[in-house]
Amino acid sequence: MAARLFGYFPTSGAASDPEIFATGIVQLLAAYSLPAVESILSPLSGMPAKHKFLPSIGEIREALEDYAAHDRRMADYEHRFLPNSAYLPKPEPETRPTIEQLRAKYGENWGLKDPLKPEIKKIPWDQQVLPWSEIKITTQLADIVRQWVQEGKVELNVSPPDNDFASDAAE
Repeated sequence: MAARLFGYFPTSGAASDPEIFATGIVQLLAAYSLPAVESILSPLSGMPAKHKFLPSIGEIREALEDYAAHDRRMADYEHRFLPNSAYLPKPEPETRPTIEQLRAKYGENWGLKDPLKPEIKKIPWDQQVLPWSEIKITTQLADIVRQWVQEGKVELNVSPPDNDFASDAAE
């Protein structure tokens, strides 16, 4: 780890005795947790990102202490504010429905419409709109039925409509 730290900085000969300096850094890094050491060695957010030259042992210790203080605050927060699992009731095991229960609940197609079967919507007869060709046939049939009723060939149990659609269509 110490060699990695030295590798991030240019050699400047700042230490009066490089061997003693390296030993001191190794002892310092060994006193802290691996995540703390990894955090100060990160070229993205650690000491290589913040310093242009090799930091002193005091600066490295200060960075390690900052990380350790943050780590202690987070542990204190988790201990004080997050629920303790020993005091929480155990969650009940989840019972999952069987495939037969799911099929019974959602049907063959799992509740999805079959794209090959169009849905036929029933519209009341008085709200239906017919194309013009069907209206012509309907009016012609109405004329024929009206003629049969007048001739007495057919007897209807319903009264004919008040307005005369057949005569309107013929005009």
